[in-house]
Amino acid sequence: MGSSTSSGGSFLKQDIVAALLKLAQERGWSRVASTTVDRDLQCLLRTYIGGRGSSEAGESILAELGLIRPIDKHRSRLSRGRKPNLPDSVFVFCLNEFWSEFAESQNTMSFENTAYAPGSPGRVFLLDEDDIVDRLERLEQTSAGEFVWSETAGLRQIIRKQIRSKDKQRAILHDALSMGGKSEAA
Repeated sequence: MGSSTSSGGSFLKQDIVAALLKLAQERGWSRVASTTVDRDLQCLLRTYIGGRGSSEAGESILAELGLIRPIDKHRSRLSRGRKPNLPDSVFVFCLNEFWSEFAESQNTMSFENTAYAPGSPGRVFLLDEDDIVDRLERLEQTSAGEFVWSETAGLRQIIRKQIRSKDKQRAILHDALSMGGKSEAA
Protein backbone atom coordinates (compact mmCIF):
# COMPACT_ATOMS: atom_id res chain seq x y z
CA MET A 1 0.00 0.00 0.00
CA GLY A 2 2.90 2.37 -0.18
CA SER A 3 5.97 3.26 1.81
CA SER A 4 4.12 4.31 4.96
CA THR A 5 2.56 0.88 5.37
CA SER A 6 4.73 -1.21 7.67
CA SER A 7 5.01 -4.93 8.16
CA GLY A 8 2.98 -6.71 10.79
CA GLY A 9 -0.36 -5.97 9.18
CA SER A 10 -0.59 -2.31 10.12
CA PHE A 11 -1.93 0.20 7.62
CA LEU A 12 -2.68 3.87 7.29
CA LYS A 13 -6.21 4.84 6.33
CA GLN A 14 -4.85 7.48 3.93
CA ASP A 15 -2.89 4.78 2.03
CA ILE A 16 -6.09 2.82 1.41
CA VAL A 17 -7.91 5.96 0.28
CA ALA A 18 -5.03 6.77 -2.10
CA ALA A 19 -5.04 3.21 -3.51
CA LEU A 20 -8.81 3.31 -4.06
CA LEU A 21 -8.60 6.69 -5.79
CA LYS A 22 -5.79 5.38 -8.01
CA LEU A 23 -7.91 2.33 -8.88
CA ALA A 24 -10.86 4.58 -9.77
CA GLN A 25 -8.61 6.66 -12.01
CA GLU A 26 -7.12 3.57 -13.72
CA ARG A 27 -10.59 2.16 -14.37
CA GLY A 28 -11.94 5.46 -15.63
CA TRP A 29 -14.64 5.70 -12.97
CA SER A 30 -15.95 9.21 -12.99
CA ARG A 31 -17.26 11.24 -10.10
CA VAL A 32 -15.16 9.57 -7.39
CA ALA A 33 -14.47 12.17 -4.73
CA SER A 34 -11.73 11.66 -2.16
CA THR A 35 -14.01 12.88 0.63
CA THR A 36 -16.61 10.24 -0.27
CA VAL A 37 -14.00 7.47 -0.42
CA ASP A 38 -12.59 8.62 2.93
CA ARG A 39 -16.05 8.69 4.55
CA ASP A 40 -16.97 5.27 3.12
CA LEU A 41 -13.69 3.78 4.34
CA GLN A 42 -14.31 5.22 7.82
CA CYS A 43 -17.72 3.54 7.81
CA LEU A 44 -16.22 0.23 6.68
CA LEU A 45 -13.49 0.37 9.33
CA ARG A 46 -16.09 1.11 12.04
CA THR A 47 -17.83 -2.11 10.96
CA TYR A 48 -14.65 -4.01 11.83
CA ILE A 49 -13.38 -1.87 14.71
CA GLY A 50 -16.63 -0.83 16.36
CA GLY A 51 -18.66 2.32 16.70
CA ARG A 52 -17.56 5.64 18.09
CA GLY A 53 -18.54 4.37 21.54
CA SER A 54 -17.95 0.76 22.48
CA SER A 55 -21.39 0.55 24.09
CA GLU A 56 -23.08 1.47 20.82
CA ALA A 57 -26.23 -0.61 20.33
CA GLY A 58 -26.16 -3.18 17.60
CA GLU A 59 -22.38 -3.30 17.33
CA SER A 60 -21.30 -5.40 14.40
CA ILE A 61 -20.39 -9.07 14.85
CA LEU A 62 -17.34 -8.20 12.76
CA ALA A 63 -16.18 -5.82 15.50
CA GLU A 64 -16.65 -8.60 18.06
CA LEU A 65 -14.27 -10.79 16.05
CA GLY A 66 -11.46 -8.29 16.51
CA LEU A 67 -10.12 -8.65 12.96
CA ILE A 68 -8.92 -5.03 12.83
CA ARG A 69 -7.63 -3.11 15.85
CA PRO A 70 -7.02 0.64 15.97
CA ILE A 71 -3.49 1.75 16.79
CA ASP A 72 -4.23 5.46 16.72
CA LYS A 73 -6.52 7.87 14.88
CA HIS A 74 -4.97 7.14 11.47
CA ARG A 75 -3.36 3.70 11.76
CA SER A 76 -4.93 0.29 12.34
CA ARG A 77 -3.65 -3.25 12.19
CA LEU A 78 -4.95 -6.63 11.14
CA SER A 79 -5.18 -8.82 14.23
CA ARG A 80 -4.13 -12.43 13.64
CA GLY A 81 -4.82 -14.88 16.45
CA ARG A 82 -7.54 -16.76 18.27
CA LYS A 83 -11.11 -15.63 17.64
CA PRO A 84 -13.17 -16.96 20.57
CA ASN A 85 -16.23 -15.02 19.36
CA LEU A 86 -16.24 -16.90 16.05
CA PRO A 87 -18.73 -19.78 16.33
CA ASP A 88 -17.45 -23.13 15.06
CA SER A 89 -20.53 -23.44 12.85
CA VAL A 90 -19.63 -20.17 11.10
CA PHE A 91 -16.10 -21.51 10.58
CA VAL A 92 -17.57 -24.70 9.06
CA PHE A 93 -19.93 -22.66 6.88
CA CYS A 94 -16.98 -20.66 5.54
CA LEU A 95 -14.90 -23.82 5.11
CA ASN A 96 -17.68 -25.33 3.02
CA GLU A 97 -18.07 -22.16 0.93
CA PHE A 98 -14.31 -21.97 0.40
CA TRP A 99 -14.15 -25.65 -0.52
CA SER A 100 -16.88 -25.29 -3.14
CA GLU A 101 -14.96 -22.41 -4.76
CA PHE A 102 -11.41 -23.69 -4.29
CA ALA A 103 -11.61 -27.45 -4.84
CA GLU A 104 -15.23 -28.46 -5.40
CA SER A 105 -14.48 -31.89 -6.89
CA GLN A 106 -11.91 -32.92 -4.26
CA ASN A 107 -12.78 -34.95 -1.18
CA THR A 108 -9.73 -33.83 0.82
CA MET A 109 -8.20 -30.46 1.61
CA SER A 110 -4.83 -29.78 3.19
CA PHE A 111 -4.40 -27.88 6.42
CA GLU A 112 -2.21 -25.38 4.54
CA ASN A 113 -5.00 -24.52 2.09
CA THR A 114 -7.51 -24.18 4.94
CA ALA A 115 -5.17 -21.87 6.82
CA TYR A 116 -3.42 -19.83 4.13
CA ALA A 117 -5.05 -19.97 0.69
CA PRO A 118 -6.76 -16.76 -0.48
CA GLY A 119 -10.40 -16.88 0.63
CA SER A 120 -9.79 -19.66 3.17
CA PRO A 121 -11.25 -19.45 6.69
CA GLY A 122 -7.76 -19.02 8.13
CA ARG A 123 -7.08 -15.97 5.94
CA VAL A 124 -10.56 -14.48 6.11
CA PHE A 125 -10.73 -14.60 9.91
CA LEU A 126 -6.99 -14.02 10.50
CA LEU A 127 -6.80 -17.18 12.61
CA ASP A 128 -3.54 -18.49 14.00
CA GLU A 129 -2.59 -22.13 13.43
CA ASP A 130 -3.47 -23.21 16.98
CA ASP A 131 -7.01 -21.85 16.68
CA ILE A 132 -7.47 -23.53 13.30
CA VAL A 133 -6.22 -26.89 14.62
CA ASP A 134 -8.51 -26.63 17.67
CA ARG A 135 -11.50 -26.00 15.38
CA LEU A 136 -10.49 -28.81 13.05
CA GLU A 137 -10.23 -31.23 15.99
CA ARG A 138 -13.91 -30.41 16.75
CA LEU A 139 -14.84 -30.47 13.06
CA GLU A 140 -16.52 -33.88 12.94
CA GLN A 141 -18.80 -32.95 15.84
CA THR A 142 -19.48 -29.42 14.58
CA SER A 143 -20.29 -30.61 11.06
CA ALA A 144 -22.38 -33.61 12.17
CA GLY A 145 -19.89 -35.93 10.48
CA GLU A 146 -19.82 -34.13 7.13
CA PHE A 147 -16.14 -33.27 7.59
CA VAL A 148 -13.43 -35.21 9.44
CA TRP A 149 -10.02 -33.95 10.53
CA SER A 150 -7.15 -36.36 9.92
CA GLU A 151 -3.52 -36.26 11.04
CA THR A 152 -1.97 -39.44 9.71
CA ALA A 153 1.73 -40.00 8.99
CA GLY A 154 2.42 -36.27 9.11
CA LEU A 155 -0.33 -35.51 6.60
CA ARG A 156 -2.81 -32.98 8.02
CA GLN A 157 -6.01 -32.81 6.02
CA ILE A 158 -9.76 -32.52 6.10
CA ILE A 159 -11.85 -35.26 4.56
CA ARG A 160 -15.26 -34.31 3.19
CA LYS A 161 -17.77 -37.14 3.68
CA GLN A 162 -20.68 -35.40 1.96
CA ILE A 163 -21.53 -32.09 0.33
CA ARG A 164 -23.94 -29.76 2.11
CA SER A 165 -26.73 -28.20 0.11
CA LYS A 166 -26.87 -24.41 -0.01
CA ASP A 167 -30.18 -24.49 1.91
CA LYS A 168 -28.68 -26.60 4.70
CA GLN A 169 -25.66 -24.28 4.78
CA ARG A 170 -27.87 -21.21 5.20
CA ALA A 171 -30.00 -22.90 7.90
CA ILE A 172 -26.90 -23.82 9.91
CA LEU A 173 -25.50 -20.31 9.60
CA HIS A 174 -28.86 -18.80 10.59
CA ASP A 175 -29.02 -21.04 13.68
CA ALA A 176 -25.46 -20.10 14.68
CA LEU A 177 -26.10 -16.39 14.34
CA SER A 178 -29.45 -16.58 16.18
CA MET A 179 -27.59 -17.99 19.17
CA GLY A 180 -26.13 -14.51 19.57
CA GLY A 181 -22.78 -15.45 18.06
CA LYS A 182 -21.86 -17.83 20.87
CA SER A 183 -19.58 -20.73 20.02
CA GLU A 184 -21.31 -24.06 20.49
CA ALA A 185 -18.09 -25.87 21.33
CA ALA A 186 -16.51 -25.08 24.65
